[in-house]
Amino acid sequence: MKKTLIFITLIVCMITSVLGVGCKSNVSEVCLFNGYETYSDLDKILMHDGIQGKANIVKDKKFVTQGNASLKIELDYFSEFTSLAMYATKIHYVASRYDEKFSWIDNVKEIGVDIYNDNDEQFEFFFGVYGEQELTMLNDGQTLIPNSWNYIRIPIKQWFFEEDTIVKEYRMYINGASRLEDRKATFYIDNFNFSINEKVKTPKVEVEDNQILSFNTPSELDMILVKNGVDVYELLPHVYVKHAPNKMVGDKKGCYEVTFSRSHYWGDMYVTDDKEFGLDSSGYDIILHESLVDSLSGAKSVSLTCANPNPSIHDVTLIAKNGNKKYLSKIDLVGGETKTVTLQLPTEIDYFAIRIGSWNVTEQCALYLRDLVCSR
Repeated sequence: MKKTLIFITLIVCMITSVLGVGCKSNVSEVCLFNGYETYSDLDKILMHDGIQGKANIVKDKKFVTQGNASLKIELDYFSEFTSLAMYATKIHYVASRYDEKFSWIDNVKEIGVDIYNDNDEQFEFFFGVYGEQELTMLNDGQTLIPNSWNYIRIPIKQWFFEEDTIVKEYRMYINGASRLEDRKATFYIDNFNFSINEKVKTPKVEVEDNQILSFNTPSELDMILVKNGVDVYELLPHVYVKHAPNKMVGDKKGCYEVTFSRSHYWGDMYVTDDKEFGLDSSGYDIILHESLVDSLSGAKSVSLTCANPNPSIHDVTLIAKNGNKKYLSKIDLVGGETKTVTLQLPTEIDYFAIRIGSWNVTEQCALYLRDLVCSR
């Protein structure tokens, strides 16, 4: 079966000047953000001006998971070969048009949305959050099964965000029409909801010996946050990380699989090697929770094993910070190669991330990560 990409990225944002300051509730509840019941629900959505196709509210029960209707999106780029929207179809949900209870990302446990992939191809769903001044806060996603409902549930990982962290806007990116022969695709979206007002304690991962993360257990996903490597408005948040128990990294079975596509509209226009951004700023950062960063205190170095299953070359960079000072170590992996990247550490650090380079990416790719270990 032909595999085609569609990237749907939901990006959350809130405008405080419009919302003002509200009061939080301590009661846990699931709140409907958009049920796509009427055309007033459709009117709240901003469509990127490059989108080709139609969006309608429909009442076909086959394509409804709550209420009486859903949103039908029919993409049609057959006569439009140059539009950037064909590679990054963008739909905005401006949260100031909704209830103020969605103002604080640290007050959200989970975001859910139901998507019917009415196509014969497998697609990808990507989710992200943008905050103040267009800063990327969170990326995530998963695969969409063809000709089926896909019940997407994205954990927010509240422990990465400070109290009263404000976000600005939700966005959906639907990409991949360029891979279809007729450049057409249809989706139904329903039950866009938030689980809010439930505080979750920060999970803990026991650091054994010098292994910080094995990248081979689902629970360790709680300790990483994925986002764009540089906060630039035009960058696309098309990335997610999942546990892949059957993938091989060298002679070891099981790893974390990073699925990603282009993070930019125009080739390598965001690639830099300057002192401010470091090595190849186009890419995605996998950020360690501060509790794991603390466990690196006093370590001499940290290493990560990476495997590249793609035919093209890709790069991985380890980034550590101590105040304004940044420490970097980068490797390139040719197709089929497994290699270890090692970073020499200062005595103290307050930030650590793994950057997946995307400067040369034109289609969906994957990298496998295993065994983040330190030496003391």
